Amino acid sequence: MPQPPSRTPAPDTGAFVGPFAVGASGVDSESALHPTNVANAAWAGDADGLLSTEEVAALLGVDPSTLRRWRNAKPPEGPTFVPISERVTKYWRSDVLGWLSRMRVVTAAPATKKAGH
Repeated sequence: MPQPPSRTPAPDTGAFVGPFAVGASGVDSESALHPTNVANAAWAGDADGLLSTEEVAALLGVDPSTLRRWRNAKPPEGPTFVPISERVTKYWRSDVLGWLSRMRVVTAAPATKKAGH
């Protein structure tokens, strides 16, 4: 049985470098589409780029069908998207991160007991 392609962790993060695991024969498409690799590639770097539905789904930990359902809701829900064609939709990385930030729920810190009470 062939060994799985090796992956190199990024310094200090434990995240894998690059979206694809490359073996001796080239890109291992099974590893490339693994949600962990897709999410790590999408989060990597500071550049704002376009992400696929599958990359955003991996980032958010949801199924791609969830994003499709959100896009087709009236009115649309979820992160802002860019319809490239009837079959291709992209998301700006900054839009996804902004949407995710707006979804945060800030909870109150637990009350602490004062000394002597």
